[in-house]
Amino acid sequence: MEYKDYYKILGIDKKATEAEVKSAFRKLARKYHPDVNKAKDASEKFKDVKEVKDYIDDVILLRHYYATQQFTQMQDHIHKLTMK
Repeated sequence: MEYKDYYKILGIDKKATEAEVKSAFRKLARKYHPDVNKAKDASEKFKDVKEVKDYIDDVILLRHYYATQQFTQMQDHIHKLTMK
């Protein structure tokens, strides 16, 4: 399997915000959408951009999940300490 630098494909930094990811995706999706761009490789580039967006969305979702889990664990710990 070939390594793809997803952030490079979108032209954004690895620390990009969700808004920056969405903006970059929309820009490239519009540019390479097969209904708009009739170039032979546009469809393939569009698929690559969509794959990147799906992957980065999963990463962002995981960040939110783990942050929520840590917050919940911290709340549980504080609750246990205050109940003693």
